[in-house]
Amino acid sequence: MQAPKRPLTTTTGLLALSLTASLITGSAFTRHAGAQSKKTLPGGGDARSPHQPTTGTRRFPSLARHARDLTEMARRGELDLTANRGDEKLRRTIQVLSRHAKNNPVLVSECGAENQTVVSDLARRIAIGDVPANLRGKRLFSLELASLLSGAPDNREFERRLQIVLKEVAGAKSEIILFIENLDGLIGTGAAHGQTAAAMLQTALTNNELQLIGATTLYAFGTHLKSDATLARHFQKVCGDDATANGETDERAEDGFVGDKVSPDLREMMQAADSAGGRVKAILQVTDPRSQELAAIFQRQGVRVRQRLNQLGSMEVEMPVAALEEIAANPATNYVSRNREVRAFGHVENTTGADAMRAQSGNSGLEGDGIGIAVIDSGLFRDHDSMDKIVFQKDFTGDGYGTLDKFGHGTHVTGLLANKDNFSGKYIGVAPKAEIVSLRVLDSEGVGSVSSLLKALDWILAPVSALNPLGEKNHQKYKIKVVNLSLGSVAVDSYQNDPACRAVRRLVDAGIVVVTAAGNNGKTVEGQKIYGAIHSPGTEPSAITVGATNTFGTDARNDDGIATFSSRGPTRSSFTDAAGVRHYDHLLKPDLVAPGNKLIAAEATTKERINGQDVFVPNFLISKDPSRRAINDSDPKKRFMRLSGTSMAAPITAGAAALLMQANPKLTPNMVKAILMYTAQPLSDFNRFEQGAGQLNIEGAMRLAKQVRTDLTWAITLSGTPMLRTTTFPITRTTIANDTFTWTQGILMGNAFATGTNLFTKYQRVYGLGVLVSDGVLVSDGVLVSDGVLVSDGVLVSDGVLVSDGVLVSDGVLVSDGVLVSDGVLVSDTLVGLGSLLDGDDTASME
Repeated sequence: MQAPKRPLTTTTGLLALSLTASLITGSAFTRHAGAQSKKTLPGGGDARSPHQPTTGTRRFPSLARHARDLTEMARRGELDLTANRGDEKLRRTIQVLSRHAKNNPVLVSECGAENQTVVSDLARRIAIGDVPANLRGKRLFSLELASLLSGAPDNREFERRLQIVLKEVAGAKSEIILFIENLDGLIGTGAAHGQTAAAMLQTALTNNELQLIGATTLYAFGTHLKSDATLARHFQKVCGDDATANGETDERAEDGFVGDKVSPDLREMMQAADSAGGRVKAILQVTDPRSQELAAIFQRQGVRVRQRLNQLGSMEVEMPVAALEEIAANPATNYVSRNREVRAFGHVENTTGADAMRAQSGNSGLEGDGIGIAVIDSGLFRDHDSMDKIVFQKDFTGDGYGTLDKFGHGTHVTGLLANKDNFSGKYIGVAPKAEIVSLRVLDSEGVGSVSSLLKALDWILAPVSALNPLGEKNHQKYKIKVVNLSLGSVAVDSYQNDPACRAVRRLVDAGIVVVTAAGNNGKTVEGQKIYGAIHSPGTEPSAITVGATNTFGTDARNDDGIATFSSRGPTRSSFTDAAGVRHYDHLLKPDLVAPGNKLIAAEATTKERINGQDVFVPNFLISKDPSRRAINDSDPKKRFMRLSGTSMAAPITAGAAALLMQANPKLTPNMVKAILMYTAQPLSDFNRFEQGAGQLNIEGAMRLAKQVRTDLTWAITLSGTPMLRTTTFPITRTTIANDTFTWTQGILMGNAFATGTNLFTKYQRVYGLGVLVSDGVLVSDGVLVSDGVLVSDGVLVSDGVLVSDGVLVSDGVLVSDGVLVSDGVLVSDTLVGLGSLLDGDDTASME
């Protein structure tokens, strides 16, 4: 192992790096470019020789001065190419660059010439178009540090020049890839030019304004780049055959996948003799959806690709069971799972605290204005009188009904979220002025598939125009800041492998809050409690997973309790290691709970032509049980229905998230989640597996959210930085309907519960993008320390949760009042779950 580097002073670092860079300038990538002239250019740096490529001088004057356009040099035959060196490294580099996340490769080698060969050959491949479609037309520039440093009197001038270069790269709208030799000298814990320059690069990466290829040594990568969780989410290590004996396995692990590549239920099919000749619909997660090697296997094995989901790195396929083994063995395959069935799960202003929040000074206008919310469900009856800002609708089922809500679930969910005040103050949604994007993935009977869900999530991240893949994304055009998923499927795969969970994490990493329903499998037919029945993607740590409470039809909160049907934790999704041992995720879920029993909201209907007349036809849910109709107006546009389920609790929480982001646009998804948990109301006689942090409290959440500073850049803010506007912590009590309660004052962190005001008086790195709140938590004498990087000192761990051999302990209470799901396969969505969704607990309705 290379010896640790000694820290450099600013002056020494400038001199050393200047000398090093000047030695390689002009010789690393070309046989013809001459030495630099001594003539200094106006912006700093030296004039180029006549052999220096000048293409792009007008568009990118600073890049032309401080970097080499390697693609142009390749077109002119000016690059020194060495055949048959670094081929595997080049292949992997192209794979990483083609991805939509963690797509900045870092070439790791003790030999700089090897990295130069890879980059030179890549420039040649781009120049002739021998790269994946999304890399064609790109321009690869090599940043020359000697030029940036030449004539710079101090670091400030160096930083100014770097800032101008990065501004030009950002303005190129993803046209440029920047190569930086000795990357660890510019960014990370070993940055020789100080934290300001490092922060510039990190901010550009976080804002997707920069894609780069770095080069460094194995020691420097592990010490200065991978050790910083915020940086690690941007960079993917690319090693040659000399660096690792098991490169593909290591790369897959670095992408976050664990264990067997095949989901347990598919593995069982492979082992069953009677299914060997059958076919199966599956979701295939790969490093490159355009892999020619996989395409050859597909052709040979008769695999049908139904759709490529490029934003998620996934494919919907139909394949022979016999082909699974070969496909799973291919290095391009990360995970293959069944395309499972997805089903729907099942006055709120007062009881949630929204009214109390809007009564506070300056809050009357907080109704979701300017916040886009994507409701992924069964469609929408947009002509209902309570519907207002429906900005876009799209169908992903292909069943011929378009965006109509034949089932009736999506309209009710949207109503709870955004019903406008058109009915004398009754039935108002939590965020009545939010802009709704309705994405239909459930059919006329409330059934869909994981592939339909993935298509909707992929669309959110996809470019608006397929002709401009580097242009504006759909979530940007429609200002989508929140996604509501009142649906789910059986949770078999660990969240680290589950395609729906990984897709949700992509959205959260892009700054979008994702709210999911916990599920409605909280009890058996006999009424006994079930533990461990959280559905996917509610098993995903970055999502806000919501269970349901029963308000007993009252605004006051002192009689509230957990609805019997609400799914309980811990998560029992799992993976199987190479030894055949199953490892359960065992995360504390749900994250919090919200009203979800017998809630009244808009009723969907559809107009059909019957016997020559237009007739309004009731939705599926009403046709099965007309008693679910709450308001039977003669005008179908004014009818309301009642439903129960965690499906109803999720949109109330999604609306709350939208209000917080309207009040404080600087909040990250992790911060929104932490605020909602910290301010929640703890419900007595219910454990963490039932209520998570507690019941939603919009009044308290808004007070805390408005105190969070808006002058910090979270990507580069150090852990422990003062996070609130004032030194006075908000009062940790809320009064709703004359009932006062104290906040939970804690957040769930994986399988622990953390408390303390330092969670909000000091910034925690786990609140940033690309980090799970449960990451990097170390328990030492009751203090979360995590090396002072992700969670600061002074945050205490409560009694916590222990999970061992099926014995569950929560707050010191042995869970003996229910049944634990033992094998990772949840109770299926039978009539029991559907009955919970529709009928709920036998109490009064909540308007």
